[in-house]
Amino acid sequence: MRGYGLYFHLTDDPPTVVADPSNANAAQTWEINDGKVMAAMVNSVKQSMIMSLRKFRTAKAIWSHLKERYVQDSGALLHTLM
Repeated sequence: MRGYGLYFHLTDDPPTVVADPSNANAAQTWEINDGKVMAAMVNSVKQSMIMSLRKFRTAKAIWSHLKERYVQDSGALLHTLM
C-alpha cells in the first residue's frame, strides 16, 4: 500500500462529510481508494478467511481485525522463533 500512497487507509479514519459539501469530493475519493485497499487485502488472504472479512466496512477495520487475530505478543512464540 505504501507504493501506491494508500498506506494511510490502514491507520487513519475516513474523512467525514461536513454540512456544506466542500469536502464531498475528498470523501468520495477516499471511499474509492479504500475499496481498492480492501480488495487488495481480501485478495491476499486464504479463501477460507474471506467470509470472515465481509462484515468490515473499511480497510482500517480489516487491518485491525487481522492484527488482533494474527499478531500475538507471546514470550513462548518469541522463544520458538529464536
